Parts: sequence; structure tokens; C-alpha cells
Amino acid sequence: MGSGNKEKDMLNILVNNLYITALFVALLCTQCTSEECVKVSDCSCRTSKGQIELTDQIYSVDAQDKARYKYSPCKTFSDPTGSTSECKDVAACQEVSSPEIPPTITYYKVGDLKTAKFQGEPGQNLEVQYTGSGTRQTFVTLVCGTGDDEFKGKGEDPLGSAKYYFTLTTKAACYPQQGTPSGLSPGSVMLILLLVAVIVYLVGGILILRFIRGATGVEMIP
Repeated sequence: MGSGNKEKDMLNILVNNLYITALFVALLCTQCTSEECVKVSDCSCRTSKGQIELTDQIYSVDAQDKARYKYSPCKTFSDPTGSTSECKDVAACQEVSSPEIPPTITYYKVGDLKTAKFQGEPGQNLEVQYTGSGTRQTFVTLVCGTGDDEFKGKGEDPLGSAKYYFTLTTKAACYPQQGTPSGLSPGSVMLILLLVAVIVYLVGGILILRFIRGATGVEMIP
């Protein structure tokens, strides 16, 4: 009876330790999760680490879907300038050329500035989304860059989906360099989680092998 109670007590201790460890790991994982960049204006968002301020520059790209696109994160534009086409006072415009010569160019609003919606965290997975005419939606991934701005993308993907994907690499997508951001780095968190997992595996395995299977000596090493 005494031996049975001892094994039961040890199992209770093991379960309690594993529970405490799980809570500790869950607490650490809150450091791993991305902090959403909350919209401040149509071209800026903020987290606890700082604010992202995009510029009113107009970017253009000949995308993989063979159409040309123009995009301005902070200031609306019209394409062609002064026109009354669908691309009047927009944030993103698609130019589609017909195959005949000379070609006919049709303009589509694929992004309205006031519909800007930020998702993700700067430096990791920040994206701004726009709604255009009809069901058209534009998704621009914002990448922190140190050189000249670069705007590229697939365009409509897949064709006929009315969803348009681009990547803007720019210094404006970086946090202001004001001190070191608080909190653990992802590498530090992963190292701590790995260490905790190894300790739980070793301690838990030794206790189970010793008191459940009666192992002794090197046999207790899981």
C-alpha cells in the first residue's frame, strides 16, 4: 500500500509540474504572436513598437498577368490624369490593353484609398488591403527595405478572381530607429521553448520510467 501511495504521489507531482510548465510555455508564446498594426490613417498604422507612415509616391509595375498597375499608398490619383475614367481619385488602378493595334486601354479601379485595412505586424507579415469597383480587391505586402523603393507583383491571381497581389519594399514600412524594441526576439523565445521542452521530456520520462516501469540506473534515461 505504501509503495502504491508513493507512486501516486509522484505521478501527482509530475502532472502538476507538467501543468505549470504548460502555463509557462503558453506565457512565452504570447511573446511569439504578431502584434497587429492598428490603422491610424489610410496610409499609417501603429503598434507598441512605433508607427508606420507610408508615402504619397505613385508606383507602377507591369505585372505577371500582362496588365499595368499604378499604386499610391497615401494620396489618390486619376489615370489618365484629369480623366473621368473608372480610375478617378483612386489608390490603385489597373490598365488593360487590348491586343489590336493601336491598342485600346481600359482602366479599372482596383483600390479605393478610404477602404485601406492593415493586417499583420511590420517587419514580419504586414499587409494593406483595398476594395475597388465591384468585387475587386488589392493586397499589398509591405516589406521593410533599406534601399530604393521597389514595387512588384503578380497582378490578378488567379486570372478572373478579381484579386490582385503586390509587394512594396520600402523604408517607410520599417519601424522608426528609436532604441531597441522591447520584448524577446523570436530566436530567444524559440531557444527558451526548446530548452523547456527538453527539460520536460527528460524529467517526465525519468519519473515515468522509474515509478511506472520500475527502471533503475541508465534504464531511466528516456
